[in-house]
Amino acid sequence: MDEEALEIRHALYAWVRVWMRAEVSSLVDRFSPLEGLEPRGVRIKAMKTRWGSLGPKNDMNLNWLLAFTPPEVLAYVVIHEICHIRFRNHSKAYWDLVTRHDPMWPERRAWLKQHGTALLHRFG
Repeated sequence: MDEEALEIRHALYAWVRVWMRAEVSSLVDRFSPLEGLEPRGVRIKAMKTRWGSLGPKNDMNLNWLLAFTPPEVLAYVVIHEICHIRFRNHSKAYWDLVTRHDPMWPERRAWLKQHGTALLHRFG
């Protein structure tokens, strides 16, 4: 990657982090109170293989590339991580909780499976 392209990438990454912080804050404010599940903090970062994760102290980590997905996909990943505050697994109870807040989650997940790899390889 040449120097100019690298500068553009860094500028884009910086802008996306600011934009996503506001978007994710709005989503957390919308979904967290419904179950009383509040992440301690949110980090937007470059992640090579994951779209999101939840740390042991309920810190939510989100891949900056979610900015390039449809809004409902970003919302799904935020809901997915918020639900992990209650269930640290992918049990039936966990998926029931996700479904309660996003009944269309299988379509969001399918979008990530179909298009996400290309995003990760292009920008990751």
